[in-house]
Amino acid sequence: MLDSEDFVVFELRGALLALFPVEKLAADAQAEPEIGQGGIRFNIIITVDAPDEVDALAETVRRAGGRFTKPPTDAEFFVGRDAYFADPERNYWEIAYAPSDNPVVVAARRAANIRP
Repeated sequence: MLDSEDFVVFELRGALLALFPVEKLAADAQAEPEIGQGGIRFNIIITVDAPDEVDALAETVRRAGGRFTKPPTDAEFFVGRDAYFADPERNYWEIAYAPSDNPVVVAARRAANIRP
């Protein structure tokens, strides 16, 4: 388990479950938090291996009709790069790159049994 003032991450046999206050998630996604219908309530993160891969995958998503709430940019809450988009069913996704020493990346690699 990785714990901080703003979030907690649980390692689950090859996957991570990260819990953030919905207000902080909404601020990072540049979207409204869900109050009733239509806002962000959770997201799934697609991790990539390099900052330019965030931009390349975002362009693929854009061509497929994804609606970006946060275009590819240098991340605000961690060192790296990220973008947020909503699919046609209003599920939110984050495309993210963070260096290998990022605590969440370390936890994800450990949970997936991937050694540096």
